[in-house]
Amino acid sequence: MLLADKIAEHLPRLPAPLRALVDAELAAGHEIIEVEIGRDEHAGKVAFIFKAPFRTTQDHPPKDVLYRELLDRDPMIYEYYVPDESFSVAAAKFKPMKFAPLVGPPNPTEAHIKRMKEIHERDEERARERAAAAQLPPALSAASRLSGSVEAVSDPLKRFLASMTITYEKWHDGEGYDVDALKQLNETDLKTAEKVLIDHSPRDWRDIEALAHIDSPTARTVVIDALKHRDPQIRQTAMNYAADEVDPKDRERLLIKTLQSDNLFGGLSQAIDEAEEFHPPAVVDALFKGALERDGEAAVHFAALLFYIHGVSTEAFDWNHRPFFLKFHSEGVEREAVFRELCLRCKVDAAKYLGNGGKKAEMNIMLLGTIDVSLDPQLQWLWHSNRTSAVITGDQKSAYSISIAKPASATRIEARVAHKSAFNLPISDALADEFLSQSRHGFRFLDRAAYEGFDADILRMLVFGPNYNVPMLHVPSGAIIGFKSNAMQLFAREGNTLTRLDKTKPRGKQALCFAAHPSEPLIVYGDNYGTFTAHRFTPTKFGKASKIAHKERNASQIEFIDEGRKLLIGGMGYLATFAYDGKKFSPLQQLSIPVRDFVVGTDGKTIIVNQGLHGVSIYRDEKSGFTKQADVKPADAVQSAVVSNDMKHLAVIHNNIPRVSVYSLS
Repeated sequence: MLLADKIAEHLPRLPAPLRALVDAELAAGHEIIEVEIGRDEHAGKVAFIFKAPFRTTQDHPPKDVLYRELLDRDPMIYEYYVPDESFSVAAAKFKPMKFAPLVGPPNPTEAHIKRMKEIHERDEERARERAAAAQLPPALSAASRLSGSVEAVSDPLKRFLASMTITYEKWHDGEGYDVDALKQLNETDLKTAEKVLIDHSPRDWRDIEALAHIDSPTARTVVIDALKHRDPQIRQTAMNYAADEVDPKDRERLLIKTLQSDNLFGGLSQAIDEAEEFHPPAVVDALFKGALERDGEAAVHFAALLFYIHGVSTEAFDWNHRPFFLKFHSEGVEREAVFRELCLRCKVDAAKYLGNGGKKAEMNIMLLGTIDVSLDPQLQWLWHSNRTSAVITGDQKSAYSISIAKPASATRIEARVAHKSAFNLPISDALADEFLSQSRHGFRFLDRAAYEGFDADILRMLVFGPNYNVPMLHVPSGAIIGFKSNAMQLFAREGNTLTRLDKTKPRGKQALCFAAHPSEPLIVYGDNYGTFTAHRFTPTKFGKASKIAHKERNASQIEFIDEGRKLLIGGMGYLATFAYDGKKFSPLQQLSIPVRDFVVGTDGKTIIVNQGLHGVSIYRDEKSGFTKQADVKPADAVQSAVVSNDMKHLAVIHNNIPRVSVYSLS
């Protein structure tokens, strides 16, 4: 459950004195970092936690409110609370950490920089003195071993080998080896230099440049082999001297791979330089896709290069267009909007890259009806009943049925007799049994009898997320698992009694979404820091957990698709798939869009993405990538969406408005 949702749900319930305190602290610029909900013996208690200590002091507490400090723990707690402790407002402060002084060698940075400058300033005429010094450069040491002694190495060879010691300044300025010295070498020394260069590790672009100048049969073979090197800078250097030997298909493949995955300091900068001169259609496609989907730093440079390739600018990064390029430091609809402008100015059809292959949308969405209902919008939930062909919506007290055939009218549902139960949707027994029989995130609900008297909350799980300890059955393994954002529990059922067998914490931070594999005993989940994790289990015990991936923003939803061979994840800024082979997860494709949640159609390929303020978009998962089918943007932000089993109807509810909109899909 998101923090904003917790605040919206529980802030109105605070007693007036505590509410006034919270309002005053928020007005002072303080931040709520958590809303804690009591469980077990503390069930029903609510605590608002602030990031920093209060400005209001204990000397003037609000009326009818108590104050206490817990200073013998870390963090220290400062708390205002009502007498029965049902509500409280607290702030935490960590005690200052005392560090023992570190004793060790001095920081080498200053001395290192000074030494590098000294080396840089030395005249080349002192090469002999450097060779005789105790600390010989590795290349000189290698040459002396080949020649038998330092004295046997000629002055031009010493000068060249000394230039192979790369200082910070040489690296920063892109300075190569002293290839002029190679021209002064006799045949024996040239073979020595060639041997040192070939054996040099790790290989550097300077090695290829020097070998190209030597140009012996052996040296040329190494240069030609470097045309397939994974390092773009080495590959580009080899291209400068052996372009006639390169296979264009190999060059294209390697270049596209770098454009898709490397960062600016890991080879991408050199790949962009290469693409400036070499850009067949497949490379141009990779640049457009990267401008749409890659991180902002890469996308900015891709957009600049595309302007140059399409004749919009006269250089590969035209600073006259820099303000436009910088707009690619964006995500979601903002990135899509600037990408459309890029395509327009390059005279390219943006639809080719936005998901529908340049074709007309394959699905039409038509509004059938919208109706307001008398419900609490903060607790409104939505579900589609296949048995009655109706959309069911409700809150904690009442529910309505909206027929697909007549979506402009709603019928009040006569609810079953209320019991203390985890199943607390106010609907009839027949509808309740249908709801519980349906699969959800790879699990199935238990029957109503199992939830009688159990401390869990299905209604709030529907509205806010999995943080309500609802036990669910993983049919293939027979395991019964309950989820919270900070705990997972395994249960055994005897009759209608559930007994806990094992408990563990999800890895990472606060888990926001869970799903199970359709055939293996495997749970996957994503947290509020964008980390996705796989967790093994048996019917009685939790096993090992392993990291799947990390995204920049929090997770929203996770599901297995394609009979468990793929994993689909969504979050604030991304929709992505991973291949799963039974052991590991491998990235497949990613789309840069905001994802509040999504629904996977019964065909396992259609994905209905709730983008909140940006409406609903429908994609199809294809081998070539996500293909956009259609989208719709209602006047009000979308809270939740459902789709019928026959995938012919879509229904949504809206933020802060008790309203249902029904659409046809064709």
